[in-house]
Amino acid sequence: MIEGKKNLFEALKYAPLPKQEVFHNSKKKFKGYIGGLGSGKTKAGVLEAIWLAFLFPGSKGVILTPTVRLMKDSTMKAFFEIFPNSHIRTFNRSQLTLKLINGSEILFRNCEDEKSIDRLRNIEIGWFWIDEARGVPEYAWRVLIGRLRQKDSPLAGFITTTP
Repeated sequence: MIEGKKNLFEALKYAPLPKQEVFHNSKKKFKGYIGGLGSGKTKAGVLEAIWLAFLFPGSKGVILTPTVRLMKDSTMKAFFEIFPNSHIRTFNRSQLTLKLINGSEILFRNCEDEKSIDRLRNIEIGWFWIDEARGVPEYAWRVLIGRLRQKDSPLAGFITTTP
């Protein structure tokens, strides 16, 4: 594992399972972690998102889920259980936008309808994560790939999902 990533994971008290470690070690531009219920997919996604936000200060990332309910009940809950409060500059609950002290920004979004996806068309991002990708239309994937334009960022995306 990349030394800096390993150090971050240790600081956050995260010891990846073997399949999570394979996911984290992948150097592919686009990657995924597909597993059954309880296999640690969302946790792996959270840690990968945190890594990118820390590694690329000033980057903008999007975390996308199929529904608002899934975002709030699962993905955001897992994210804020792990993310260190000391690194949060602001969190706008109504806009679901997190700003970090290093200048990075994370947008929590859903794709319940085409209009929700179209709102993503006007932003430049450096990375994205789609949680429970099996419930996300291909159109959302294509929009996010098209928005990977932010300079000095990884220009990468990943998914976590059940089969």
